[in-house]
Amino acid sequence: MTIKRLVLSILSAVTIALFCSYIFLLQEGEYKEDNRLKYHLITPSVIANVPRVTHSYFFSYTPDDNYGYERYAIYFEHVEDYQQAIDTLNNYVINQREKLDTEVNDLTVTAYNDKTKLTVTLLEYTNR
Repeated sequence: MTIKRLVLSILSAVTIALFCSYIFLLQEGEYKEDNRLKYHLITPSVIANVPRVTHSYFFSYTPDDNYGYERYAIYFEHVEDYQQAIDTLNNYVINQREKLDTEVNDLTVTAYNDKTKLTVTLLEYTNR
């Protein structure tokens, strides 16, 4: 009987730990590629495979908050050759759009006025 209780206690503790980890991973926020657990578990391959146009970049995840989509992004900062970076990212996005189900996904490049930042964003629609 004590072995049964011990096994049940261990299984309960593992279940609670996994549930808490799952909640932590799916919280909105920014993270870097060296946060391997979050990077590998929640970053879609279409975002993970975006060409790195600068060494300064980070990822972002925003869960569905009743607007009907989840948002994944990679942000590039301190972009030096701005036009080449835009061209590289636009070519990647055009190529990937052909592979995406555009009924439930949208992939875009955002350029900023200061010409040092770029973003590639994937919207996955959840209420279609």
